[in-house]
Amino acid sequence: MVSIYEAVYINGKEKALISLDDINTEDYLQKYREKLFCTTTNCKAKLSYVNRPGNRSHFRTWRESQHSESCIHFFEKKGGRIGVKQSGVQTGSVSTDQMRRSVREAFELEMLSEEERVRRREADRKKRQNRTQRRKVTNTIEQPEIRIVTDPTEKTEDSNGVNGRLYKRNADALKETDLGHTRTVTGIVKSVKTGKNSAQVRVYKNGRFVNIKFEEAFFVATPQYEDLFHYIDRFAEENNNVIFCAVGEIRRSKQSGEFEIVVFDREGLLIHGRTLPSLAASYSIEQI
Repeated sequence: MVSIYEAVYINGKEKALISLDDINTEDYLQKYREKLFCTTTNCKAKLSYVNRPGNRSHFRTWRESQHSESCIHFFEKKGGRIGVKQSGVQTGSVSTDQMRRSVREAFELEMLSEEERVRRREADRKKRQNRTQRRKVTNTIEQPEIRIVTDPTEKTEDSNGVNGRLYKRNADALKETDLGHTRTVTGIVKSVKTGKNSAQVRVYKNGRFVNIKFEEAFFVATPQYEDLFHYIDRFAEENNNVIFCAVGEIRRSKQSGEFEIVVFDREGLLIHGRTLPSLAASYSIEQI
């Protein structure tokens, strides 16, 4: 299946060609949702916008919308697949290995060159082409949505027994549906604030700012980190575009209304590909 990187925006008499550079999640939800269509002449298929990290965003055919048979994006919907309907919410957890792997992958995605991004998109396109038919859902089973918890006060024996999936988000891609969930968030360091049993790293992406917070619960579990956060500030001052990746619970600030991330586990933290102890150790060695 050919990847879709452009769409036609139609709103009454207004009509415009939209590329991936012209749209983000906020614009899509507020302006473009249900008003994007296939660019092929005489094809009336409706499209949706899918935001993905690492420049892998794309347009996708809207649910049961159908392309015309002459369209390059045409595919047959034939039967057999069992769908999953979410019913209720169940708490789950992720392992330390999952968190380490997630922040590492998030950093590697940010470090890709444009050529590498193009190659990855092409590889994804070929994978989709190999799926020659998209099967229609003929049966549905109900499963609860899994909400990953990393806050020690929320963990239970039941949640520890359920393994969840850890989704990645760039700072500018966070949305309302992420609130209350645990995500791996990536941004560029803007500033660092430290205090007694607290630290805050402010990051940004494409003009959107997010505060990544380390509160008392974090330092109770890892008291040795309390005097290390100033090294992040120093590293960011000495280097441009320092990439910060963190695993934490998504909340909304009562003061600013911005999204914020609360980190509870030291494994969910990476500063330009390095752990905080590793960063601190490098400065200590320089001093010696």
